[in-house]
Amino acid sequence: MNRDLTIAAVPVALLSIAVGVTGIVSPDGAMTLRRLYFATPGLFYAVVAVHVTTGLGLILAASNSRWPRTLRALGAAVCLQGLSAVLLGFDRARAIMEWEGIQGPALLRAGAALALACGTFIVFAIGRSQKSVPSTGWIQRRCSNNSGRAPSSQESQMRRLIVCAMAIATSAAVMHAQWLNYPTPGVPRLPNGKVNLAAKAPRTFDGKPDLSGVWHNEITPVEEWRRRIGDAAVSAQLASTVTGMGIDTISIYATNLMMDLPREQQEQLLRPAAVEKMRQPQSLPSERCLPLEFPMATLLTPVTKLIQSPAMLVMLLEEGNTYRQIYLDGRPLPKDPQPTWIGYSTGHWENDTLVVETNGLNDKTFLDFVGHPRSESMHMTERYRRPDVGHLDVQLTFDDPVYYTKPWGLTVHHVLQADSDILEYICNENEKDRAHLGR
Repeated sequence: MNRDLTIAAVPVALLSIAVGVTGIVSPDGAMTLRRLYFATPGLFYAVVAVHVTTGLGLILAASNSRWPRTLRALGAAVCLQGLSAVLLGFDRARAIMEWEGIQGPALLRAGAALALACGTFIVFAIGRSQKSVPSTGWIQRRCSNNSGRAPSSQESQMRRLIVCAMAIATSAAVMHAQWLNYPTPGVPRLPNGKVNLAAKAPRTFDGKPDLSGVWHNEITPVEEWRRRIGDAAVSAQLASTVTGMGIDTISIYATNLMMDLPREQQEQLLRPAAVEKMRQPQSLPSERCLPLEFPMATLLTPVTKLIQSPAMLVMLLEEGNTYRQIYLDGRPLPKDPQPTWIGYSTGHWENDTLVVETNGLNDKTFLDFVGHPRSESMHMTERYRRPDVGHLDVQLTFDDPVYYTKPWGLTVHHVLQADSDILEYICNENEKDRAHLGR
């Protein structure tokens, strides 16, 4: 039995070497493979069971090895690693894995080097005698020389094992993100393979909700557009817009952030300066290849990507190919900022809600299509909450004493765009619209 266990340890060593080489050659490829383990809780616990079984197998096979004590210790460590994953649970274990991923390639390569060392040690340890390793079988058939002859010594067999492991690792290392339609790793899925949007929201290593993902605004149905602005206006819009970029791909709040308020209340919120500003002829900054910026850029057809780390939330806006940096390291907002398109943003957590404060905005763009203005005095507050895997709620509050009589706002909703990514958008490349705008 011990001899059979020793034979079974060979593929374990081979896999460990392959994982190690993959992690050293391509840390990103290794992270992609690791995220596959977290596709569903069931798969995660299945991998943990295999992990514990492997450790037990190494312990039992140790007596027929060169260094039984060391191999038993290694098997015990493997078992403990698997049992600790069970104690941590699916969500916290996945958060730790993601935390390791954002620490950079050095940490990933260090872990890969450890796996490579363990696999190589197992190969040496189980090669006590020629009888300890099968003279025929799958490994030698796959890794023997071209003549099909079995290796002449244990050393040559070990070298071929390592070469085979490197071949497996190379095939894994060439896995690259395929952008659109590439399965997002780590998200829970239904039996039909679709993402379970109602599953529990993921959390980071420190227990905070993880807002990371590709998001798109909750599209307003055409029926709702018809109810709000009338059949004639909707039909005209659908007939005049490019397929895939029309009102059936955006949020209705992109047109008017105050749309849910009664007209009388909208008028009461506007100061005379705002009314005058909105009466003036206006053109969207994007018509001149300038950014629309937040929040309008997140309510249109293009998607938005959030990347969260303990110290920063990065917002990549496909619209205009721009970005925002939201610092989570406790720094205060600047007291006298130089106005910019995106402003200066800091955030802090209130339980499971991320509260973002922004100032230092310029007055060169609008909040929506009807032209609600913003001044350099505007202070914007965003409250982000992820109730489940597939949804992100954002409560917006605008405080601008130059244009509005009091703070006002609304809540917008976004839906996770799994298996997708943002695309490059370069406004000036092959741009032909400006000449026809008459401005």
